[in-house]
Amino acid sequence: MGVDSHAARYIGCSLLYFPLLISLLPYAKQLEIYLRDIYIHRTPRNHWAPSVEALPRRKYAGFFIVITLTAGPAFLLTYAAEDSTKGMWLQWLILLAFLSLPTLAAIFRPPSKRAFDLGDIIIILLILIPLEVSQYTSFVPVEKIETFYNWPNIYTSRLAASVICLFIFTILRPLEDVNLDVWMMKREHIPRVIVAIIAFIIIGWPVASASGFIHPQNDVDGWEKGFGMFVAMFFIDGLIYELMYRACLQNLLHANIRQRKTENHFFCPSPSGARSYSNFTDDESIERERRFSDASQDLIMDTNDGTVLIGNKPNYIESQVSFVLRRRDEKGIAIHPTTCQKIWRWFSVGSIANFLVIICSSIFFAFAATDYGEGTDSGDVMRYWVILWWMGMCSGWLWFHTKHVVWCALFYTIFMYIGQTVLGVTCHENQGLCSS
Repeated sequence: MGVDSHAARYIGCSLLYFPLLISLLPYAKQLEIYLRDIYIHRTPRNHWAPSVEALPRRKYAGFFIVITLTAGPAFLLTYAAEDSTKGMWLQWLILLAFLSLPTLAAIFRPPSKRAFDLGDIIIILLILIPLEVSQYTSFVPVEKIETFYNWPNIYTSRLAASVICLFIFTILRPLEDVNLDVWMMKREHIPRVIVAIIAFIIIGWPVASASGFIHPQNDVDGWEKGFGMFVAMFFIDGLIYELMYRACLQNLLHANIRQRKTENHFFCPSPSGARSYSNFTDDESIERERRFSDASQDLIMDTNDGTVLIGNKPNYIESQVSFVLRRRDEKGIAIHPTTCQKIWRWFSVGSIANFLVIICSSIFFAFAATDYGEGTDSGDVMRYWVILWWMGMCSGWLWFHTKHVVWCALFYTIFMYIGQTVLGVTCHENQGLCSS
């Protein structure tokens, strides 16, 4: 590999990481909103008069910019990895198709009223299935870019896929709670991080110890196998995995549950056929119902980008609050919860449906992060799968309560660093475990 190839590798990695690094900066959320307004062609007149017909989205410009910021750097990385020009162009064209398909699906998908509909499922499958298949075949080029020392390698397709996910679910098809902005991290989330760490240790340590995975290392230093290794794991593995499996996959499922509950709450009649909030039929009650119905209609609004936004009119907020208080009075629920109720709510994920979402996303994460190729012992693979699944459960619970990717990425990095560097689990194919 010549000097030009080295330069292409470093430039390509820097450009591909640029959107992720920008998203970590303070006030990146405001930049995201500004870029989204540009994409959906929102002008000052739409702010002054929301009822004015919106201009068409800048679909082709959005596609060109997204592909330029992902496939362009990927071309440099492919150039650095391939020896022949013919092989380089073929690999890059396959990678270009892999990046273009979910982007086009996000741009030209039909309007929807709910998250995780058929359009979202297609987008997710177009990203995750090729990545999983490519671990065992040459379906999508998985160019491995070596880093410094023995730090984790950068895989072009996985990094580019995470950037595509970022663009799709923040700008092209906006999804709530895709948060990387470090300014949005809160101190009250630190106890939840500590609880997640303790919960993982309670299950993960006995399983790893009983399986013979643990081989403590004595060569941990300050940089190569210390702070530098930790930072490399955070940006190369932790941030990418948690962005894709927490902020995108798990977030979509939770959003689907929230929107279904909202629809049932506001738009479905009560089973008895009576009014949902009043037993009276006097003129004042009817007028109150009319105002409440009008306010609830603001809850879900179509936008010209096919997404769902939450209404922000004051009458909606007032009616929602008054409705909740009224239902509490009717059911005899105390407005001020007891200590046991506060503790339960602190740990709870709200519903069985949300708990099942965390389980399913953790199963998907464990299957995707485990290598089932040759050279691995099947018994060790199953035990490692259990460890990864439990890590996904703890990380999923942490994301549900913090709604921030960085907390989950830190949680992931802490245990992967301890497992690989400090405790010396050995199999490289499975990120440090399962060698036969």
